[in-house]
Amino acid sequence: MAAAVALWALKMPLSWTAVAGLLTALVCTIALRLASNELQLIRVRSWAVSALFVLLMAVCTPIHQWSPTSMAICVLYLTHIISLLFSTHTRSPQLCIFISSCGLAGMSMIFPPCIVLLVPMLLAMVVFLRSISGRALAALIFGLLLPLEVWVAWHLVTTGMLPDLSMPNVQLSFFNSSTFEFFNSQLIIPFFLLFFSLLSLIHYLRTSLNDRTETRMHYFSVIAEWPVLVGLLLVGQQATGGIATTLIVCGSILIAHWMVFARGWIADVLFFIFLAVCIYLALPLS
Repeated sequence: MAAAVALWALKMPLSWTAVAGLLTALVCTIALRLASNELQLIRVRSWAVSALFVLLMAVCTPIHQWSPTSMAICVLYLTHIISLLFSTHTRSPQLCIFISSCGLAGMSMIFPPCIVLLVPMLLAMVVFLRSISGRALAALIFGLLLPLEVWVAWHLVTTGMLPDLSMPNVQLSFFNSSTFEFFNSQLIIPFFLLFFSLLSLIHYLRTSLNDRTETRMHYFSVIAEWPVLVGLLLVGQQATGGIATTLIVCGSILIAHWMVFARGWIADVLFFIFLAVCIYLALPLS
């Protein structure tokens, strides 16, 4: 992990935005480390998830020049998914559901299409995590409304008038070119992330019975959100960098499990291909 951080520091442009992005990623890395151990995502105390997250962030250099909105989307999504997974670890999941929905609401205020993540969240609460109840639904609704209420109140206090609550003009187009324009010459990055995330997803679906029930439900909840994030990356034009970081969060959880538990010569070959692509992306000429 230290090598990945050093690689990031060497490759990132010299700007306050880049430094803030690195510090944000380090905070997210620590949060992933603590959460993966507490949730026992890898069945052992391991740095696999957090180390893979910071490695992927380090080699994906277009993300290094983060905008404030990209940083916010990454932090809010991490808050959303970690709180959601923790909702099954308590008899009163209302607080976790409330925090998770606050994170989702914050993402939706920055990039409104993110509200579609409410669908896999409800699916996880009902089917996988079994954290649904009348109080949990009330906490969900209150968490979705609170960030908007705080924003309206802040705007009213600072300007003396209500903000414009009309839906912002969000440009959506299926398989739009903005994603590839964002990654510029490193078009391999989105395909690299999607391929190994999908590979790890399929591997987990085939081997999920090896994990205990609670761990399976955690992974199924993450898997339910993955295709929605892919769709957001393909259709959204204003938040490509932020959505790409959410895919790295999801991909780190899935790919880490594949790396730790996959066996056989095919897995070995794919692992070396993964390393080769990371080395290629880390080269100055990539």
